[in-house]
Order: sequence, then C-alpha cells, then structure tokens
Amino acid sequence: MSKQSHDDFSETQDASLADVLAWAKETDQSYDAIRELEKIPARLAMIDDDIGLIPADLGYFDRHIAPSSYGPVARRARDLEQSRATGNSRVRALLRRFHEAQDGSGAERAGRTDWDRLIEFVEAHEGFVEKGARFTHGKHRSLFVLRARANSAPQGLDQAEIERISRGISASTRKSLRKALKLLAELRVEMLDDPDLRDLLPADALRNPRPSGRATRIVWDSLPLAFRNSVASAILTCLAQPEDLVADARDRMAAGEDAVKVLAELEEATGQSGRRLPTNLSAAESGYQSAIAWLVRAAEEEGLSRDDLTDLASLMTYPFLDAACRQQIARSEASDALRDPKSSQTLKARLTSLRTLAAHGLRDPSILATVDVVRKLHAEHVVEPGKQKDPEAERVCKILQRSPEAAARFVNAPSLIAEHAETEISAARASGSKAREISALRRYEAAVLAAIQLSRPVRPENLIRLRYRGSEGASGHLTWVKKKSHAELRFPVGEVKNDRTVTVHVMGADAAILWRWMTEYRARFLELRGIPDTPYVIPGTAKPRLVRKGLALPDGCLAPSSFADLWRMGTAVVGLDLNPHQARHAVATLVLAIHPGNFALVAAILGDTEETVRRHYGRDSGEQAAVQMRNVLLAKHPAIFRQLKKRIAQ
Repeated sequence: MSKQSHDDFSETQDASLADVLAWAKETDQSYDAIRELEKIPARLAMIDDDIGLIPADLGYFDRHIAPSSYGPVARRARDLEQSRATGNSRVRALLRRFHEAQDGSGAERAGRTDWDRLIEFVEAHEGFVEKGARFTHGKHRSLFVLRARANSAPQGLDQAEIERISRGISASTRKSLRKALKLLAELRVEMLDDPDLRDLLPADALRNPRPSGRATRIVWDSLPLAFRNSVASAILTCLAQPEDLVADARDRMAAGEDAVKVLAELEEATGQSGRRLPTNLSAAESGYQSAIAWLVRAAEEEGLSRDDLTDLASLMTYPFLDAACRQQIARSEASDALRDPKSSQTLKARLTSLRTLAAHGLRDPSILATVDVVRKLHAEHVVEPGKQKDPEAERVCKILQRSPEAAARFVNAPSLIAEHAETEISAARASGSKAREISALRRYEAAVLAAIQLSRPVRPENLIRLRYRGSEGASGHLTWVKKKSHAELRFPVGEVKNDRTVTVHVMGADAAILWRWMTEYRARFLELRGIPDTPYVIPGTAKPRLVRKGLALPDGCLAPSSFADLWRMGTAVVGLDLNPHQARHAVATLVLAIHPGNFALVAAILGDTEETVRRHYGRDSGEQAAVQMRNVLLAKHPAIFRQLKKRIAQ
C-alpha cells in the first residue's frame, strides 16, 4: 500500500480516526487531545470529513502523521516544533487509550516505572566525559522511544519486541531506536555488574532491526568473483565513451568483422540512434549494480544459491526477471512504508538498467527481447519518469493553496529560521555550551539553504556542492554583486542535471543571511567543530558522491544525511513538512498562482522544460486561473453572474 494513498483504509483497518474521535467525545477525553485529533486531516491536506479514511494505527501515526506539516493548523504558535511535539504526544496518548479501551487492558503500560528508573540512572551520570562523566549530555533521551512503545519492562525486552516496534515507526524515529539499542549494548557490556542497574537491563543482546518493507541487502563483495568480473566487463562496455568506442570499432574492422554490423553498433553506442551516453559514470555504475543485486535477490528467493552464479548472462533469464518484478510489486503492496507500485518508478529504473546491460554490455538480442517481454507483462507497474507528480509534493502544494498563513511562512522561511537560530546562538553563548552553539549554528545553516532555495530552487546536490571559491579542477559559484544585499550563484554546464547554466540571484534579506554566515558564523562553526576550511559554503567532512566525469571536486562537503538533517531543522521552525525537491514544486505552485498559465516563466525559474512544467502543474494553474478570472469578473461586473443565472432559468 502506498504511504501517500488513503484509499480503502476503512476496509483494511480495524478502526479509523473517526472511530477514535467518536469514542473520545463519548468518554469525555481531554479537549486538547480531541482538538489535535481534529487537526490531522488538515495536516495531511485532506478535508475534515476524510478523517474516516485515516487508520487509527499507532505505527501509521508515527510514520506518516507525526512528521507531517503543523504550520497550517497552529497559526498562533510561536514555536511550531514544540507545538507539533506536544500535539503529537496528545494524539499518541489518545490512540493508546482508545486501543486499550477496545482491548479491555489497563491504562498503565507494562514496565513504565522500570523504564523511568533506567532513564533517571543514565541522566544522573551525564555530563562532560573529559571530566569523568559516564555519558555525554542528552544520552538518556534515546531511551524515550522504547519507554513510549515497548510492551515490556527494559529487563524483559527481546528481539521480537524490537522488531515489532520497528515496524510501526518512521525512519527518523528508527534512528533514535538504533541509538537506544547502542546505549543498552554499552550498558550491558560496561555496567551489568552495577547493583543499581543489573535488574533493569535486557537479558540478551539486541541487534538493529531491518527496516520494515525493505528487501534483504545484497553485499556486492559476497558474490562470486567470476560473476562480479562478468558484470564488471558488461558495465565497462556500457560506460564506454565515444573515444573508446571508436578505438574498438577500428580494432574490429582491422580484424575483418562485417562493416555493416560494426557501423550499426557504433552508431547506436555513440548515441546516433537515440541512446544517450551516461555522463555521471559512477552513478551509472551504481545503478547497474543495484539492478543486478535486485535480480540476484529474486533468484535466491527462487532457490538459486549465489555460489552457483557464474556469469551475468545466466542470471538474466525469464524466470528470474519475472520473479524480481513480482516480488518488487508484492513488497510495495504489502507495506505502507513503500510507495504504491503503480506510482513508483523503481521497476522502470531496474528494467531500464538491465535492458542497457543486455543491449550494450552483453550485446545479446535474445536477452534484450526477454527483458522487453517482462517489461510488457508488467507494463501497469512500469512508470515512466515525469508522468506523475510526487504525491507528497502535491500534498504540500495543496496546503499552500488552501492556507495563506502556510504560504506566508514558506515565503518568509529563511528569515524565520535565521531569527530562531540567532536566538539559540545567543542562549548557547550565554550558557557557555559549545554543543548548543554548534546546534544553533547548524540551524543557521538551514536558513542559508532556505534563502538560496527560495531565491531560485535548485537540486539538493547543487546545494550540497555550493562553493564560495574555486579549487583545483572546479571553479567557485559565489560572487558578491553588492556586499550584504546581492549575491550571484552560477552553476555551469556539467553541474546541473539538464546540462544548462543556472544562475541564482540571492537578494535583500536572503542575501543578508548568506553574508552573515560567510563573514561571521561560518568561521565560528569551523572553529567549534575543529575541522579545516573547505571551498563549500556549508562545510563538512564528506566526499562528494556520484560526481560526473570531467569534474574534480575536493572533499569537505556535507554528507547527504547531514544535509537532510539540516533541512529538517529548518522546516521544523516553519512547520511545513517538505524536502528541497518539494520546495521546487511549492515555488512553482505559488508562481502559477500569481501568473496563471505562465509555464514558460516557471520553466525558466526551475531550469526545466516547459513541457515538464505543463505536465506537472497544468491542473494547479487552471484552478488558480479560474479563481482569478471569477474575482476579476465580480470586481468589474458584479451583476454578470446574476444575469447569467436569469438567462439559464429562462
């Protein structure tokens, strides 16, 4: 089941939030909890009456509702992050009471007192490790996820309970769960003999659970060497560049091969027959390996041992290809943590990679035809890129269209985040806490990212790789046209997905945020972190991933996971649950609300094609155009609709 779809919940779930709401009112539950429950449809961009379509499942709540936008339903809240946490806590408690009432169980959760004792023990031993404390500050907070969800005391916790908890939580909460398990492991190793602790620890070691709905990971090096060599040879052929292909054709002609065949293959391989050669070689290689691992997994589930793998051609058979598709579809349908198979592009991506390997890596017409047959057999689930709008992006766009307050928060996001961060920076410096100051400066980094993204939306990789100066093999992007008030960011061809130059002008208050970061906060952040300076506007310690051929980038950028954390720190202040890519959709929606039908303008802003913009945003534009048209007609000719009604009546 798709995590974005709410269809058929009333049939597939025991109870809906409408049932919870009715029960809460009948049993005189907390007014505040009821109000938070009633806000949930608006948080999901649904209408109020759709509350009966939302399952009353704690796992579903944690995965999809708890992290959703809170800004549209908390217009007067000053701290949206805290307000959302409070609201989520109230609904979560209400859902527990509802299920306990249905099951006839008591209100007291098993082992709650023991969890409190364990948490208090850890908190009492926190401080500065260099000064003798056992744990760093805040270590105890990781145990909150277990105290809130476990159906047993800490000493009774086992792997089955961990797996149950994992199936019902979001990815971000699962991160907290991993920290909690790591802490419990440390306690078992170091403090099992402590008389204050021994009776509060699990009897057995606990391992990190596998994410719900995810397939078993295939470790590439675990595959037989001969098979990996066969794959490497096919991938190398697929990634051959024009100069390599010309040299190969010359050798084949010298060896006496048929000229017609050599010419046909050369034209196809060099793109003259429509094939587009990969420009990001590492990304292409990763895609091919992922598709092959996907096929190996299916073959193993069909009974093949990986030790029996000899070469790529023997793996790419109809039984394994068809099984891989069926298993992928079944996993998606069985889990609401995965996207609906009819809207996911996973199958399309996997089969496209395998088709390229068959056609250009193995040069085997029979295998190529087999891949094409399998693709046609599962055509319903082979979704072409760009054919559907991201459901989550569409949800955010609906919220912006319906809520002027949310739209205002989105437009003013950089300033809101920066103000919040500067308050935190002042408080951290007053307290003398370096850890708090680092966290506050990271929040300011989120304001910088938002200032750039709202000036002209770019892709996450461009934000991660944004450089204020050049380095060997890569030029810088940032130029100050006017200090403090106008910055120009220029991304040349080769650093943008659509192979075009994109220039971003950051001006006014947004430029002031970037200026303060570059001239004041950035140096302080490097000092506190103890890391060397790098060419990147947002410095880090990671190595750039999936760099295109011909582009040499230095180390010292953000890791994608760190970038995602920063972005979430910013959106928490604004109260809108959207990622950088969804921000592109949001900007397009607002532009079309102001300029209905102007797809060319939106295409220019996004650095995309007008056709793509029209396909994604045509419906939104039409809706807004109709609203504006009626407002104009009413303003200029107030009687026109009354006259029209009279004519229809006659």
